[in-house]
Amino acid sequence: MYKQLQWNKTVYFDLETAPADVDFWSLTNSPWLDIRNVGISAYTFILPANLYTEDMQQFGIVSTLEIEGAQFIAIQYYNNDNRELVKQNAIGILDAIANNIQTPTYIVGFNNNRFDNIAFEQYLTNEKEAQVYKYKNSQLYFTDLLPFAHTIGLHHLSEVGDFVGLPKLHSTDNYMEYNLRDTAILIKFLKYINTKWSTKDDKEAMEL
Repeated sequence: MYKQLQWNKTVYFDLETAPADVDFWSLTNSPWLDIRNVGISAYTFILPANLYTEDMQQFGIVSTLEIEGAQFIAIQYYNNDNRELVKQNAIGILDAIANNIQTPTYIVGFNNNRFDNIAFEQYLTNEKEAQVYKYKNSQLYFTDLLPFAHTIGLHHLSEVGDFVGLPKLHSTDNYMEYNLRDTAILIKFLKYINTKWSTKDDKEAMEL
């Protein structure tokens, strides 16, 4: 898996479950953390520019990003009044990506194996290797960057953000900017992993 997790060829995502006006810092044991029952209110997908297709415009606000010299496209959507539509739009993005790839491609989040993936669990099968989930009958695979963070003593996304010099935002006043930052942190972190663990011994140390 390590060799296929290339930072500028990977798709990144983050889902939100709470409404925009909920205080994130008081969410411990909150019902908003029950993604199966409450669904999702928002998402950010960031994908390499070459994976973007015009039909994805229907699924949210599209913006162009340059991160570490690579071109990415961000697709964001928020709709607290119709959470089923949020989910269906997210599936639309996943389907578009899956239909546009010719080789195995990974989509990653942070702690998504235990949380975000639940939104799509009916379409995921764990048939490739540990902690990797295949999306439908495609070459798109979900995996999680949290175990990579654990190997260097990082346990929370805020710690990862500080580590890569892109701090997690501590205000949700701009909800989608908050969501975008959480996702962009993952890009810089995977680039660090690709750069740091470039030797055979280091790659073996990163086996999950």
